[in-house]
Amino acid sequence: MDLEQRRLEVRNEALGLEATYQQPQGLRLPAASFRTQFGLVVERYTAGNRKSWDSLVNVGKNSSFLFRRDYMEYHQNRFYDCSLMVKRNDELIGLIPANLCSDGQVTSHGGLTYGGIVIRKDATLRDSLEILE
Repeated sequence: MDLEQRRLEVRNEALGLEATYQQPQGLRLPAASFRTQFGLVVERYTAGNRKSWDSLVNVGKNSSFLFRRDYMEYHQNRFYDCSLMVKRNDELIGLIPANLCSDGQVTSHGGLTYGGIVIRKDATLRDSLEILE
């Protein structure tokens, strides 16, 4: 059991929550990171990226409090987080709040009222299209 999973169990016990959502058995997670055809690097969110994630949420063009990690992690006992961070030249330009479903599909985060890509204030249409690609 890794440290992040143990932290989640301790939190759930303290809050009186019955179950901790586990990665569905037999499913493979998407790669931890990959490079797109446009040179963007897409990385899976980890707890070590929380400060960077929240910093972009605070100044994002289309952001709201729903995308802050403290809000999203309220649902961590029900959803296996599979959020993504998009970088260009080591600079964070976009976020994709997501979770892994039991059928192996990655989808917009189920614990949020709405989802989609969060982009920087200075992001261009080209940036948005490249992130979507």
